[in-house]
Amino acid sequence: MSHTEPAAIASPVEQPEVTIVIPAYNEVSAIAPVVRALRTRYPRFEILVVDDGSTDDTARIAAAEGAVVVRHHENHGYGSTWKTGVAEARAPVVVFFDGDGQMDVEDVERLLAEMRATDADMVSGARRNASGSPLLRRPGKELLRRLAQFLVSRKIADLNCGLRAIKVDVLRRYLHLLPQGFSASTTSLMVFMQRGYLVKFVPITVRKRVGSSTVRIISDGFGTLMLILRLIALFNPMRVFLPISLGTIALSLIYSLVEVLRVGLGIPVLGAIMFIGGLQFFLIGIVCDQVSALRLERFEGLARRSGPAAGQSAAWDGADASETADPDARAGM
Repeated sequence: MSHTEPAAIASPVEQPEVTIVIPAYNEVSAIAPVVRALRTRYPRFEILVVDDGSTDDTARIAAAEGAVVVRHHENHGYGSTWKTGVAEARAPVVVFFDGDGQMDVEDVERLLAEMRATDADMVSGARRNASGSPLLRRPGKELLRRLAQFLVSRKIADLNCGLRAIKVDVLRRYLHLLPQGFSASTTSLMVFMQRGYLVKFVPITVRKRVGSSTVRIISDGFGTLMLILRLIALFNPMRVFLPISLGTIALSLIYSLVEVLRVGLGIPVLGAIMFIGGLQFFLIGIVCDQVSALRLERFEGLARRSGPAAGQSAAWDGADASETADPDARAGM
């Protein structure tokens, strides 16, 4: 990738069963213990740190701890680290793990155990507590979660948890849909559910993050609003536009009937405007629905030539690869 720069490492893990991708941006105070804990617990996994243009020593420290490091020359956003991580991953399963010290390394095995047991295409963490989420952001997150449940007609335990285990062959089909920013985790979950893939949730516990957050409340709130509109247009536009259309048309007919009976004249102007507006909502919904279907199915059609179809994926039968391997198999820079 033209905007990335791989860091030199020694003795990478040969044919890893799992690649753990750690998105990182200025995590100098937390990255060392995170990488160290993951390498100790999962020595046969590939630990890949995607440094998103950090201005501190995050990349150097991660490499010194034995991680594979890929650097972005500039800060492109959380979603871009996902795309780079998936592109660079050498294993059939990728686990996304935050580099801020909030997550427990033992939860990785819990997600993988669920994937082995159910052959799920995605296993997401479901946070038991809200300690990692700022108070001002919780109402917006809950609103977004409920909207997402409405759009996919399925229960969602945690919409944007950063701890995910995903089959690489499936995720690569939809990388083009992921935004560059923080909503990549939300969008990926919505894609998998809307296209019929098996998604499971496993309860996890998060700790207070090490260092300051890079999330901005105001801009993130506006981003959440835009994400809501994007999710509606992308995944299930008719589920939103059809009720609005039918409701508007029904109100126009009721209003017009009442006015005709009351005044005794023809159809009132307001009733006609409401009726036309309802039809316009319906037509807009149809257009959005067709664009959404074409956008998703186009890339699925290309993927079928080299892999399983939508709703299907290659089975993963990885054993618990966290045992009986030398934790010092690789040296840092």
